[in-house]
Amino acid sequence: MPTEPGAVPLLAVAAGASAVLTAAWTALARHRGIQDAPGQRRLHDAPTPRGGGVAIACVLLAAMLVRPPAGFGPGGALLPWWGLAVGLALFTLVGALDDLRPLPVLAKFAGQWLAGAVLAWALLLGSPGPFGWLGFGALLIAAVYFVNIWNFMDGSNGLVAVQSLLLSLALAWWPGQGADLRLLGLVLAGACLGFLPFNLPRARVFLGDAGSHLLGAALFVLLVLSWRRGVIGGPAALLLPGAMLIDSGLTLLRRALAGRPVWRAHREHLYQYAVRSGHSHLAVCVAYAACTGVFVAAARICDSSRSSLVIWASFTLCLVSAAALDFGLRRRWLSPRTRRGAEQ
Repeated sequence: MPTEPGAVPLLAVAAGASAVLTAAWTALARHRGIQDAPGQRRLHDAPTPRGGGVAIACVLLAAMLVRPPAGFGPGGALLPWWGLAVGLALFTLVGALDDLRPLPVLAKFAGQWLAGAVLAWALLLGSPGPFGWLGFGALLIAAVYFVNIWNFMDGSNGLVAVQSLLLSLALAWWPGQGADLRLLGLVLAGACLGFLPFNLPRARVFLGDAGSHLLGAALFVLLVLSWRRGVIGGPAALLLPGAMLIDSGLTLLRRALAGRPVWRAHREHLYQYAVRSGHSHLAVCVAYAACTGVFVAAARICDSSRSSLVIWASFTLCLVSAAALDFGLRRRWLSPRTRRGAEQ
């Protein structure tokens, strides 16, 4: 772990600012009735303010705008950096509007595609390559998918915030990381850290779509730019968010094969079965954090090895082991009765 003199103060300032803003938003949301009510597809049993992720967004975007990097992209141009900030802000705005008053599915999806287009444009300018429109389309689809995965996985106290904290720290301290992305990672980690006491183990406020959209988009930016700059290899970049991608990916695949809409709210994720089977939100959060720790270690092995065999063997072993664990735990926790309740 690096010992840069400014890392700890930066984390502390971001955490403090996030905590203050989260407390203020929680009070405002409770006063205005911006709350999630308990329901069949919810894992909480009392009305809880939502949208607390706007605090994380404010801290991150303020850091990006107040302290932009000395140079970014070809010739040190700052335009792509501002484009990233606008893309992240748009994703946050779409989520915040949905938190305030649920948007129609098509309107929300259109907003996500617009935000994803801005983000993809900035990512290509910030790290140019011979991809053209094909690269833009791939980044756009990947950004929207990644953000929705973070949104789908935001259903248990602390889960998404802790995952985002761990991944942003891992990317900030990845060997060879640039100063601009280290700043982004450390501020994001600090903002998550300041939010967590309000969400774990007991949730006094939820991230809401504003938070899950922002965190998913910001981590996507960190992963893509780290990969395109050659800081992290492709297999390692895919392994880092493996815990989230495997749970969500297998869940969506099962729903698609069963002919159920993949975009509709449900309770078929592994973490949801874990909570419904009696495990606490804290225990589930810690279990996923441990899984991510294994994926981070495997990613470091991949990046430190010069052998393609070792890289792809580690990558495959991690994915197959995680998928097998997912399958085994689902069989253990999922009775016919809970299956029917999840699919309704």
